[in-house]
Formats: sequence, C-alpha cells, structure tokens
Amino acid sequence: MADESGVREASQEKKRSGQEDRLQIEPGVLLQVEASRKSEKSRLVGFDHGRFLVITTPPLADIWTELYQENSIIVRYLYKGKVYGFRSTLLGFIEKPFPVSFLTYPRNIECYNLRKQERVDCSIPGRADIQGVAYEGMIWDISAGGCCFTFNVPEADALPDVSVGDMIQLMMSILESGINKPVQAEIMSVRKRGRKVRVGTKFMDIDAAGLQAVKTYIDSVMQVAF
Repeated sequence: MADESGVREASQEKKRSGQEDRLQIEPGVLLQVEASRKSEKSRLVGFDHGRFLVITTPPLADIWTELYQENSIIVRYLYKGKVYGFRSTLLGFIEKPFPVSFLTYPRNIECYNLRKQERVDCSIPGRADIQGVAYEGMIWDISAGGCCFTFNVPEADALPDVSVGDMIQLMMSILESGINKPVQAEIMSVRKRGRKVRVGTKFMDIDAAGLQAVKTYIDSVMQVAF
C-alpha cells in the first residue's frame, strides 16, 4: 500500500508541474516531429507503453538516417485541448510495405492546457432544447465552462439546422429537475455524421447551484482518475 501511495503522489506531483508519465494520445493523432532544427508532420500509428512508439516516417530523409542519438528528436501534438511534447530517440525504420519509424517511449512528457477550465470525459445523460425541439442525448465531456453534447435524430425527423453561435438550452442528469434551471449555452462547434449530431458548447447562463453541481461532479471524476 505504501508503494502504491508513493507512485500515486509522484504521478500527482508530475501533473501539478505540467508533466505526465503516460502518453495521452490515440493512433491517428497528428504529430509535429522536429529533428536537427527541421520540423515535419507525422502521425501516430501505435505504441507499446513503456517500450516504443510507431509513427509514419516524416519527410526528413536527408537527416533521418543520422538520428540514432539520444533525445535527438522532439515530438509535439495537440490532444483534447492540451499541447504535449517530449524528447525521443530513433530506434529504427522500415520503408516497406509502408514507411514507418520506431521511437523510444518518452520518459517525461510536458503538458500545457489550452483550456481555461479542466475538462473531464464523462457519460452524463442530458437533454437539449434546440429550436424548440427537445433531443435526448449524452454529454461526453464537461468543464465548468461548457460541454460536448451528442444526440441522434430520429429517421422521421429533419436534421436541425444548427450552426456556431446558436443558443440552446441544456439539462443534465447531474442537475436536479425542478431545482436547477436549464443551462443556456452557445454552440461553439458542430459535427454531423449521418443522423448523429455533436455540438461543443460554452455555458452562457448557469445558476450558482448548477455550476456547483458541475464542479462537484468534475472534482469527483478527477479524484477517481488520480
């Protein structure tokens, strides 16, 4: 138990200092790879935690074969509102059947949060009133300043004509019906795929009790995550 507590405290200290000890990333994420003061784009193919990363080989052919030096490569990427960066070393690369490169797994990962409030992943049932029509859906991430709401439109209904800047009303299961009033939110982003609609929102009018409910929920998720 003491060892686990020490590991947990060390992990929290890294987070407070802007460092991570585990990659926060998914395959396919766009990477910026810098080597010998030259920078090119790449994508993450995959990784084995603690051992290596696999990326698409960036167009740095003139210097790539000379990079078998410790910490000679700097990798940066944007993921869920945060900018991450780390140093790595080229382990090797292949050209066929596809040009991919193998990098050492980073020891330390620098992290900078671009968002003003901490945002957490979640699965909160919710309802949105959009242009006078109520849609049941799910909130997949949330912060004290906004959330991402996803809903499916029935086949018999027309897709709502929503766009950035539109105002909607949100009700979440973490708010108490009849006590907390619906949250007024502005749409900041819109994605549509088939009958599924995903809107990123910014809270514009949320009462004190509702805001406290959101913050309490976020704190509880963060404690479990740690």
